[in-house]
Amino acid sequence: MTHRSHPIAGVLGSEVIIDVVFGLCDEVDMSKVALQALIGTALVDQEFCTDLLNGKRPLVLAEFDLTAAEREAALATEADSFKEFAVRLCDWLAA
Repeated sequence: MTHRSHPIAGVLGSEVIIDVVFGLCDEVDMSKVALQALIGTALVDQEFCTDLLNGKRPLVLAEFDLTAAEREAALATEADSFKEFAVRLCDWLAA
């Protein structure tokens, strides 16, 4: 997995999104660490977040050690915003 390090400055609403993501996902076991890392990276790296929501999603997902089911779910998740993407992915995890 590639690690990106960018300051969180400029990520509007990041605390709210963190609460939503980890609040909805708190019943998910620790085997979902790669998905949590994906969400965390999108919170702190604006370019990564943009790529996640446009046609580069398959490329950016390759940076994470996702299971086949996680990768399929992340690729199939339709969203117009990062918050929507995160909530839908957490819904999938909770199902």
